[in-house]
Amino acid sequence: MKERESIIQQFSTFISLINDNKNFNFIWKIDIHLERNISLLVQSEPDANEEYWARHFLKIIRELSKQELFEKKENLYVSIAIAIMVRT
Repeated sequence: MKERESIIQQFSTFISLINDNKNFNFIWKIDIHLERNISLLVQSEPDANEEYWARHFLKIIRELSKQELFEKKENLYVSIAIAIMVRT
């Protein structure tokens, strides 16, 4: 498997499993939209290293996860309130 060398390659590729005549091979595939966006980010912070970007993306994922959990809780509370109102 070819090694991903640049920061852009490391954060814009994913492993794909290819079946070639009963042989399974793993290859790196590129998400072109993600590659373009990460390329723009890297250009905006040229001195940032892999660790910086890993922490940056992890922070975004955590914030989205918290927001998503909050929204699900709100929806759950609204659903419970509606169910209680319908029963009474």
